[in-house]
Amino acid sequence: MAKRKRAKRKSASPSLFTPPVIDVGRTISVSATTVRDAESAFSLSDGTKLYAKVVISAVERSKEKFNASGEPVYQIQAGILLRTEVHKSLKRKLKTP
Repeated sequence: MAKRKRAKRKSASPSLFTPPVIDVGRTISVSATTVRDAESAFSLSDGTKLYAKVVISAVERSKEKFNASGEPVYQIQAGILLRTEVHKSLKRKLKTP
C-alpha cells in the first residue's frame, strides 16, 4: 500500500494584503520633509465620515531603474492613519466592569 504525501499547508500571511516586491536595484536613502500635512475625507453610505492620512517613514531612490519619462523610481515605506466619525446608532454599548 502506497503512502499518501500530505500537502504542505501554507502559513497564513500576517496581513490581508502583501504588496508585490519589485526589484529597484541599488538605492540611496533620501530625506523627506513635510510640505503639506493633508488628509482625505470620505462620506460612507452608512453616514460614517472616514478620514485617512498617509504617513511616510522612509524614502529611497533607485540608482539603476527609471520610469518611461526617465525619472528615477522611488521606493517608500508608509502607513495609513484612519480616523472615523460614526453615528451613535451604529455604536455598540461597552460593558463596564
